[in-house]
Amino acid sequence: MPTRIPSHTPPRLRQRRPAADVNRPNAAARGYCNKAWYTLRKQILVRDAWTCQTCGRICSDLREAQVDHIVPKSAGGGDTPENLQCLCLRCHARKGIHERRPLP
Repeated sequence: MPTRIPSHTPPRLRQRRPAADVNRPNAAARGYCNKAWYTLRKQILVRDAWTCQTCGRICSDLREAQVDHIVPKSAGGGDTPENLQCLCLRCHARKGIHERRPLP
């Protein structure tokens, strides 16, 4: 008999990465954890006045404001200011879902 109760996590509470993201490198490997990126990110947020370019919402903090590539890096887009825009968390998630969805 075990000396303590085995831990159990119900299936609905288990966190699993989506199948598409399993082979995706982390943020540092993709180049988002360096001083140059943070400086560029700040410039884009100031340029766009912390306003979502899709819905017009003014983002209140760093976590809510996301800097997005208009043309994804995987499709040949770069880290130039012309290819970056400020999006709120909700619009950025929505755009990411549409970009990852396979075409019929």
